[in-house]
Amino acid sequence: TIVQFEDKAGKKSITQAGSQLDGGFKITEPVVVLVDNGSASAAEIFAAALNESANIEVIGTKTFGKGTVQTVKKYEDNSEVKMTIMKWLTPKGEWIHKKGFTPTTEADFPSYAYLTPIDTAKNYQSGDTNSAIKTLKEMLNALQNNGLTDNETFDEATKNAISQFQSSQSIEATGSADSSTLIKIEEKLKELVSANDNAYKTAVTSLKKDLK
Repeated sequence: TIVQFEDKAGKKSITQAGSQLDGGFKITEPVVVLVDNGSASAAEIFAAALNESANIEVIGTKTFGKGTVQTVKKYEDNSEVKMTIMKWLTPKGEWIHKKGFTPTTEADFPSYAYLTPIDTAKNYQSGDTNSAIKTLKEMLNALQNNGLTDNETFDEATKNAISQFQSSQSIEATGSADSSTLIKIEEKLKELVSANDNAYKTAVTSLKKDLK
């Protein structure tokens, strides 16, 4: 079973794997599935099907939880109505709407991967106080382990941390976070996040075990 569908009357239909769907094509290599809270609808059907019907490992964090099937009716005035016509269930009959699908192995990015992007067109300097400064300090802590305090104030320690980063990137060490500095901080943070993709690393480790 790949997926089940249930209408408002409780009547169920089942979609099952077979040559009618796959034309005889089969995956023979070891497989794992990566998911996160952005995995929704078809991605959740895919993960649940492989896990519940083929015992495939699902790695990551709990999925979004969209368990409804919708259709769209368009009108001549370019408006449209999106109607929910049924719900879909996992092969075992679970409805994960607003609950999400729980992976078999939990693995996530570090917390700094979820920091809100900073407006790189602005210039932040000593004395500034706003939420962006707090995010900037968290980014610097992730990149350099500066131990900056968790508040919204651009203090002397923040200035020193900015100067340290600028020097490491061959940028003039002014101690203020101008556009070029902020862009470079975001660039380096993306590299750090990519290097610490724990779900991907866990998946590679799991596949290597299967290949032995």
